Amino acid sequence: SVDDQCSNDIPCGQSDSDSFFCDFQIGATSGGYCVACEGRHTSFCREDQVMLSEAARIDCEEKCALISCPEPCAEGYFCTHVNYPDGPCQPCETLVVHPDACALDSRPEAGLEACMETCPPRACSKRRHCLTNDASTKFFCNFASDDVVLLFRPDDADESDDEEPMGTCEPCAGLKSTDGCSDRSSSELGSQECMEVCEAVIVTSCDTNDDCTKDRFFCNDNSTVCEECPSILKGDWHVDQCFDAEIMSLSDAASQNNCAESCHTECLEMSEGFISVEGLVDISYTIPMRGSQYASVSGPLVNCQLGGAGECPADAPDDFVCLVKRGVRKFSDKVLNCEESGGIATINFNTDPTNKIGKASVRDAPIETPVTTISYDDGLYLLEKGLGLETKVDVKKVGNDCNRGCSDRVPCPSSPRSWYCDYDLVTQGYCKQCGLDDDEQRVECFLSGLSLKGAQECADTCESTLAAPSCKICGKGISGGSLQSAAEDEAQCNFCPDGLKKSHFDREIPFIGSNATCFKLNQFFLNYQIAENDDNCQLALNFNYICDCEGPGYAGANSDAKRRALVWMPRVSGIVSFLSSSAIIVDVVRDKKKRKKLYGQLMLIMSVFDLMGSAAYSLTTLPIPKEYFIEGSKGSDATCTAQGFFIQMGTIAAFINVSLAVYFYWVIKLSWTETKIRKFRLWLFLSPITVGLTFAFAGIPFYDMLFLWCNNSAAWWPEIPIVISIIVTTCIMVAICWDVYKTEKATRQYSRRNIRDSMTSMVFWQSIWYLLSFYITWPPYLAL
Repeated sequence: SVDDQCSNDIPCGQSDSDSFFCDFQIGATSGGYCVACEGRHTSFCREDQVMLSEAARIDCEEKCALISCPEPCAEGYFCTHVNYPDGPCQPCETLVVHPDACALDSRPEAGLEACMETCPPRACSKRRHCLTNDASTKFFCNFASDDVVLLFRPDDADESDDEEPMGTCEPCAGLKSTDGCSDRSSSELGSQECMEVCEAVIVTSCDTNDDCTKDRFFCNDNSTVCEECPSILKGDWHVDQCFDAEIMSLSDAASQNNCAESCHTECLEMSEGFISVEGLVDISYTIPMRGSQYASVSGPLVNCQLGGAGECPADAPDDFVCLVKRGVRKFSDKVLNCEESGGIATINFNTDPTNKIGKASVRDAPIETPVTTISYDDGLYLLEKGLGLETKVDVKKVGNDCNRGCSDRVPCPSSPRSWYCDYDLVTQGYCKQCGLDDDEQRVECFLSGLSLKGAQECADTCESTLAAPSCKICGKGISGGSLQSAAEDEAQCNFCPDGLKKSHFDREIPFIGSNATCFKLNQFFLNYQIAENDDNCQLALNFNYICDCEGPGYAGANSDAKRRALVWMPRVSGIVSFLSSSAIIVDVVRDKKKRKKLYGQLMLIMSVFDLMGSAAYSLTTLPIPKEYFIEGSKGSDATCTAQGFFIQMGTIAAFINVSLAVYFYWVIKLSWTETKIRKFRLWLFLSPITVGLTFAFAGIPFYDMLFLWCNNSAAWWPEIPIVISIIVTTCIMVAICWDVYKTEKATRQYSRRNIRDSMTSMVFWQSIWYLLSFYITWPPYLAL
């Protein structure tokens, strides 16, 4: 099953309905989990790079391999060699209008050969056009004669087909002008059809690209004619192939450069749909088909079964909406039958029980109504509850999806905004624009599955690093230059040495930013070969505890005992500080003399603010958001911010220590009286409190988890006032000590009396003891 574990020694099993490959999510040697191929062929293995590591892609390409047909296909069918859910044999009639059209769809070489050998030119009429999904490649209906002749009648044709001229589909390719249509056609009617259909793709002579006025045409300098750029819809074509003479047959540099200049960008229309069934349900999960008309229409919902001719009810009301089930015939045939029956819109519901909706096309027919697709469950619900109800179908264009190819030979534009090449195809890729917010850009560059070269270019061009800028403990972060830092014989970083558990795939690592999951970070180290001794590897290993992986743990705590110690050591010291400050407050409040003295008042206010900080510290990890998986964390962003705010409020105690040192300086050094000092009383209180409150409120956007508690996570400015306080206090105390020393030295020359018990000396020693706690508390605060 999909949940089975697998490795090189234990491959995934196969079922009757599907194949499975190993995603090697745990590691290239350790293995991973089985994933279903779901009928997708091997191009899926390379396209879905977000999901697959290199080891997984190799296994995917082997297990989801293109398959051979076990038996010869039935008449009118050809072997696609693609692992489709309903088998590799597919009908020529519904897929191919002409052998030359076989190459328009992405097929393996063997499937392309089988298509060209098996499928004849398709029968056509005025109603049955020779359209393909590639609007740039034209086929016209070469009517056999101007008379009414039925050369072919499909199973779902009605009697009206007998009254139409019939013919076979022929390519427009190679026509130099509409004059050549008469040579290509079997009748006057066929020639007229050729001129109408093929005019858009007839070649134009040129000397430069400027002579090719049609969009996505370039000048072939060798033949001096304008040629149409190949379309990415044709398969694996990329603008870099302009320089490949075997693919584009461009042998001269001028033609190759002209091709690259004109063919690097292709845009596809983007549309969205909405269905509203009156009084029943609104369906927004719907995908309009390519080639659908943009319109908003309403009508009663009618069951048209599988969309065949005559399958809509004969007594259906006017202007109804067709509900058809996928299968049996082409989408375009279903829609044409709906329109001929009087339908004004078509809702096609899928047959995939997983409710996936793929993109489909009706560009191979002249569709005149809106067409959209809904899921299997929604289709069954409408069949049961919605028939006959007024149903609104709204299909509208929402813009263009443009892809600009790039490679070393076809660089991305550099201005006005930065673009980088994602190298999605290893040596080639598509241009993507920088400018996402920091978190999104970080995920895009490092965790979206870009190739190594693409990740490097994205990181360098967009100046992105794999570290949250608000994270103090995240170091410099992984830049583009850090990728592929492991030498050939050097050990690579293993983010999760004991294997990432599937239950932890979606855990987010908040240090890096939103959407950075354990799955993505593990893939990052599996894909990009970071050296084991690289600083960034060691940094990431400090975060892998979130993914329940073996490692050093946060702050060196790699065991439950150590993690509990990190919680309780600061908690105990915070409680002791809280009790000490409480004792000072009680002592000053109870003593009337101390309450009146400025010194006692300073001690009281300093202890009040220290009480706030100590209380916040004693909570340690409790207010930390629980998504950080820190021992004892049970909080949220709000509780983390509150703890950080009150810890910052506690720093006011440090600033009041400066006022206290100034007070001692005035008393000891300047011999000011209490009365004189009281004139400056307001400033001794107002200055430290104002500074502290300013920094506490300024830090609100920056309060974040710092492992032991929440505090200001900004890079440097929160510590500036503390550093200044330490420097100022130290300078004042040195000045006081030097003054006391000089005074006592001079006094000893004229007096034999012991001055140890003098008032100045007593105040000095008293200030030393009070400020000793300042030096014990605040330098360690800066260090943490």
